[in-house]
Amino acid sequence: MCSSDLVHTSAANIADSCKIASGIEYAAEHGAKVINLSLGDSEAKGSGYASCQAKAVEQALANGITVVASAGNDGGPVDPAEPEGENGGNAESFPAAYTGVIGVAAVTPSGTRASFSNVHSYVDVAAPGTDVPVIGQEGTTEDVDGTSPAAAVVSGVAALILSKVPGLAPWQVAEALESTASHSSSWDPETGDGEINAAAALAAAEKMTPAGRTVSTVPYRGAGYFSASGAGFS
Repeated sequence: MCSSDLVHTSAANIADSCKIASGIEYAAEHGAKVINLSLGDSEAKGSGYASCQAKAVEQALANGITVVASAGNDGGPVDPAEPEGENGGNAESFPAAYTGVIGVAAVTPSGTRASFSNVHSYVDVAAPGTDVPVIGQEGTTEDVDGTSPAAAVVSGVAALILSKVPGLAPWQVAEALESTASHSSSWDPETGDGEINAAAALAAAEKMTPAGRTVSTVPYRGAGYFSASGAGFS
């Protein structure tokens, strides 16, 4: 069970946050390789950082599970330094803001930020998020807007990467996505490294060696090499 320590929120929101944490824990315990979190909340809207969620995400990442989350649909000012709107506009959204999570913004068909997509330092990449065709609860298709479908697209590409190169660490999956995005050389808080490129990300991943799978040996250099003052590994 997770703790119910949440900053500036109600008991109901604490319970909701820890239910999400329990879902993350369940997925991790049952073999998930990628966890998609197309959801989010902020302190300005009555919720925000929750230690139960943070711990669940941290444990999932430690177990080698890639975690992807939507950046949020509160839009707000383009300048993230400007104050949040009275309705929570551009507020920091969790779980996207947790360390290690791949935060996903939404872009239009032209590749520019969708007006509703949050602008923040936790935005890593972007994906299509306007007029995205989805299957509704009744089995019918509809076109929707949001960072939620954008995150789902990124999660799908992450799963494709891991199906081709099993064993990649979460940071390696993130690197493959980020290094091949549309403007990876110029990160910005609107769309991160830009819109993902599935084919390029997969190609980049296939050149990687899964972290932790191989261990290289080095010649013994004497006890002094391992002293507190001169420790080092190559």
